[in-house]
Amino acid sequence: MKKKYFLTLTIIFLISFILVLAIGHINNISGLSKESDLLDNKTKLNDSILYNKLTENNQINILVIGDNIGKSYGSSSKKNQWVNKFSQYLTKTYKANVKTKYITSLNSTAFSSLVDYSIENTPTKTDLAIICLGSNDINQYSAEQFSIFYENLIRKIKLENPNSEIITVLENSLEYSSKDSAKISQYVNIIKNLSMHYKTILLDAITVFNSSDIDPKELLTQNSIFPNDLGYLQYYNTIIDLFKNRLQELKTNKLILNTYNPDSQSFFSKKNTYNDFKLIKEPVFKKGFDEIQTKALSKIHIDEVPGNYIEFDINKSNLVSISCISNNKAGIINIYINNQLLKEIDLYSPLESKNHILITDNIQTTKTKIKIEISKDKNPASEGTKINILGLINISNK
Repeated sequence: MKKKYFLTLTIIFLISFILVLAIGHINNISGLSKESDLLDNKTKLNDSILYNKLTENNQINILVIGDNIGKSYGSSSKKNQWVNKFSQYLTKTYKANVKTKYITSLNSTAFSSLVDYSIENTPTKTDLAIICLGSNDINQYSAEQFSIFYENLIRKIKLENPNSEIITVLENSLEYSSKDSAKISQYVNIIKNLSMHYKTILLDAITVFNSSDIDPKELLTQNSIFPNDLGYLQYYNTIIDLFKNRLQELKTNKLILNTYNPDSQSFFSKKNTYNDFKLIKEPVFKKGFDEIQTKALSKIHIDEVPGNYIEFDINKSNLVSISCISNNKAGIINIYINNQLLKEIDLYSPLESKNHILITDNIQTTKTKIKIEISKDKNPASEGTKINILGLINISNK
């Protein structure tokens, strides 16, 4: 009798244990499917390459372009970088093979990012582009210039990747980049207007930080405007929410993403569409400036003697920029156009980065001589007057 009773209890226990496992498994599946069910292989979402690739478990190509926010400057490790965490989310949730390319630099602006994207060798198509810009622009370019360069970048990405998605980021650091609140609002509205016009996903980190239950100071690195790990967690949580909402909008046809039409009207002036970018590496004359061959940056012209200079000739052009290196030993350069002093540019930066700095957007002659001279003056914080020149960028709307 005792054996029979014991056997009955054992059977009941085993059945209960199996049921618990089964229910847990079902819950796990349903938990995952809350997100993955937003996609199925029978649904094609308005020509969206990104979301349709996710249904087929294809490779997803992400491009991050802009300044240090895109690369999570201030985070303690790679595992805390917000774009890296987002890539891992796509892999885990949708079994996607995610490849991420960074075109980022500490001092990047909309202009330098436009140049980098235009001359960078990017044979792989982009499914999702994340643009992180504005914080450096506000002190270097007028609102009108910023709007034109930013829009050109969006249009160029869309031209080469008509069915791609773009996330335009309103960086939290933009709020600290100027004491002029009206000026900040100008730049914020430019990004918001372009996002609405081109149906990009707007990641508004300014609002996220200001509306957080956490003290904004606790989201930043010490004595800095850049997020710490907790700050970048806000970026990550926000991009996940935006991604899910976008997916839901597309699936329920609340949003239609039409294939990009390059002839579509730009939000700002269409005459300022730049599509021809040429890197000029060879000077026509130089005094001093040794030529160094490097693996990372190819050919580079280096000198630190005040008064030494390098000259380039350019033909038809709308914009001219200098491609150079900024670091803690960099000096100041004098820029001459056809032997007339135009401006001086301080290349000092506490951290090293490659820069494309606009020299002029007002070329009046067909043929122009650009002279770059090392100044006898230097930034007090700089350790030297060294100048590293990669070349000039000749830009036109050919």
